[in-house]
Amino acid sequence: MIAYMEGLSLTEADNLKKTISKLFRQTCIVQMRYDPVTLVPRDNPDYEIITHGLQIFLAMEKRFNVVSLFVYFKEKADEKIINYCNVDILDYNAPYVELKWVADISEKKIIVNGQQPNKLIDIEKAINSALNMEGYDVATDVRDLEKKHIENRAKNIKTNNIAFTIGLMAINVIVFLAMELLGGSTNTEVLLKFGALDRDLILSGQIYRLFTYMFLHIGFMHLLCNGFSIYIFGSRAEKYFGKLKYVIIYIISGLLGGLLSITFNGAVSAGASGAIFGIMGANIVYSKFYKRSMDGLDLGVLIVFAIINIGTGILIPNVDNWGHLGGLIGGIITSLIFCIGEKKNETT
Repeated sequence: MIAYMEGLSLTEADNLKKTISKLFRQTCIVQMRYDPVTLVPRDNPDYEIITHGLQIFLAMEKRFNVVSLFVYFKEKADEKIINYCNVDILDYNAPYVELKWVADISEKKIIVNGQQPNKLIDIEKAINSALNMEGYDVATDVRDLEKKHIENRAKNIKTNNIAFTIGLMAINVIVFLAMELLGGSTNTEVLLKFGALDRDLILSGQIYRLFTYMFLHIGFMHLLCNGFSIYIFGSRAEKYFGKLKYVIIYIISGLLGGLLSITFNGAVSAGASGAIFGIMGANIVYSKFYKRSMDGLDLGVLIVFAIINIGTGILIPNVDNWGHLGGLIGGIITSLIFCIGEKKNETT
């Protein structure tokens, strides 16, 4: 069973944890931990706890199925959350059973919607005890948390203007159209004329190709996929890192991607993919470092995106995977340096 407590202070959650632990000690193996979201305790408002709230894992000794209970604490339970927690249990002997309860703070009661039990090993007593604790206003804490979340989000966003991301996309389109007019973006001679990667030419002194290749694309689908990726990952990197750091991450990722490409690949190559993998890595670093999502993309989603892109590159022939790897490494290292530096500045 998992109890997901949202809107409780650390002190209150800890008391609830102890109560539940005593209840279950005789019949279950109990493991408890705090997982990341933002929670601000009222007894120390200047200290921000990163927690998803209290989670309780119970391993039943006599049963092998898993029962997960999610309890959502809301200041005022509305129709949306109640409908979300509408669960009909058809088979209690299924390998996995998921229950969802709502704890209405203002009414100080548990709402159980659908065909699911409203009692489970006395946990409802512990929750009711938490809702009716003397000397603590949970509803006020929830309002403070929402206000703090809005303030933190505004503080973390460096800019809402994604002009550089839009500019990158526009440059890529303009260069692509020019290549098409002058012989086609899939023509090797045209690619080289516009500055594609070529090991021999770079070693002969044409170093600029490590930069220019980032703005070239081989075919419309290449341009379309990279343009979409630039918008998804680049817009977020620009918002949360700021324009200057975003530009630095993009360029360093592209340069390192180009270096690995000419070292281990050697074929004529072009595209923004190395730089894109770099900003994708930067998104992952930021989400992990600050334990928060980036405009709806949390750490898990970002990692899945990265795995899919890496896997696609491996499966599709003629993809410059060394360029992708170099860009990813460059983005991770550069963004990590920026995040550590920013954190140090916050503490001094």
